[in-house]
Amino acid sequence: MAYQVLADQLQRLGVDLSPDNRKLVAAADFYTEVPSGSHIAVPSHRNQLGPWHHGLYIGDKRVIHMTGETKEDARVQQDTVNEFITGTSVIALVLYAEDADADRQASVQAALYLKDVLPTEDLYSITHFNCEHFAVLCRTGLKRYAPALLEVSAYMQSRAPPSRKAGKPTMQMLL
Repeated sequence: MAYQVLADQLQRLGVDLSPDNRKLVAAADFYTEVPSGSHIAVPSHRNQLGPWHHGLYIGDKRVIHMTGETKEDARVQQDTVNEFITGTSVIALVLYAEDADADRQASVQAALYLKDVLPTEDLYSITHFNCEHFAVLCRTGLKRYAPALLEVSAYMQSRAPPSRKAGKPTMQMLL
């Protein structure tokens, strides 16, 4: 409910939160225009001005993204492209200066890894770690977000049962 109020207020003020570095793609053209490993976003509201929901297309018609209705139920999950883009006919392909296939494939590996290791509780923050941060983290490489990742890694290690602490991979392995 609060999200709807915020989105409505942003629209009334004419605030455009759509990604600046984007190429708009029609939903019908998704599979021909969007390569695996791409950062994608869809309008979260009935217009394209308010907040956008971000994810990483990992191929095979699947997207990994941070989702949840509240901070308490926020999680990173994998969905089909159709589930991710439900209700919109426009998808933003977020563009990056360095966009080699190897970079995008590294993004897929990062998203798959993070989906399995990020904690499910106390993860979301509208200002520090939201769906856009997750997608940018996967897409730009982990070095850009190293300080935040080290905090997440330390948090994960502190919350892990003793039996899982020893052999569990950490964020530092991806730096």
